[in-house]
Amino acid sequence: MEDQSAGCCRCCFSLIFTLGLIALFMWLSVDTKSSTLFVTLRLKNTNNDKRVLYDAVNHTFRWHRMDRRCFNIIFTLGLTALSMWLSLRTSNPKCTIHSFYLPALNRTLNDTKNTTLFVALRLKNTNSEKGVYYDAVNLTFRLLPNATSMPVATSAVPRFYQGHKKTATKNLVVGPQEWLNWTAVSSGVHPNGSVNFRVDLATAVRFKIMFWKTKRHRLNVGADVLVNDSGGKVNKKDIKLSAAPDHHLIGFFSGQVGVLSNFWVLILLNFL
Repeated sequence: MEDQSAGCCRCCFSLIFTLGLIALFMWLSVDTKSSTLFVTLRLKNTNNDKRVLYDAVNHTFRWHRMDRRCFNIIFTLGLTALSMWLSLRTSNPKCTIHSFYLPALNRTLNDTKNTTLFVALRLKNTNSEKGVYYDAVNLTFRLLPNATSMPVATSAVPRFYQGHKKTATKNLVVGPQEWLNWTAVSSGVHPNGSVNFRVDLATAVRFKIMFWKTKRHRLNVGADVLVNDSGGKVNKKDIKLSAAPDHHLIGFFSGQVGVLSNFWVLILLNFL
């Protein structure tokens, strides 16, 4: 989701950017170097029975540069709108699973009674000058391949605030008391001792920009986590929780590409 302020600024930038391209095309279409000026001058003698002897009549012509001034103004406004958009643009936090461990699945320990899930969740604020207010961060754990089945476990991180360019690590302990369905988990174990989980994260965040806060917008991301017979995740690196592409951003950049394409077509037609 995009912040409302950033969306309004993006619309203003798009409008001014388009006007700037139109002004640039108008300015380039005026060829001031190769133009030939034809002027017809009329001089009327209003005196009766008197003739007028003229010395050389000198003419001074100045080219009206309002078109360039107009372009400069709109171009400056476009740069200002771009700067405002870059300063108000927000990026969603990056969410990753740092560790994922189930002792009961560790065949080396042979301890099937410890039916507890240990998860380390990392939330990174990538904004350089914006803080993030998190609502409760809800995690849902399901078994694959049926990712729409009933959850086998759920957990939540209480709401908190995160400063700019900060990374928070939240350690979660999910056991039978926190509603972990171990019967369902054990039934999903493959013969080689591996289990494939689907982890989904859902929350709402607000960004702190200087002295004010943005509206809440939803954050829904997820990832697949494969657990081996040692009870830990197979992927040793942090697993990124990702979402589908933002169609609003895709539409915005597609519109800008369309404007640029039309502009270059007009430029080519002007010089043909």
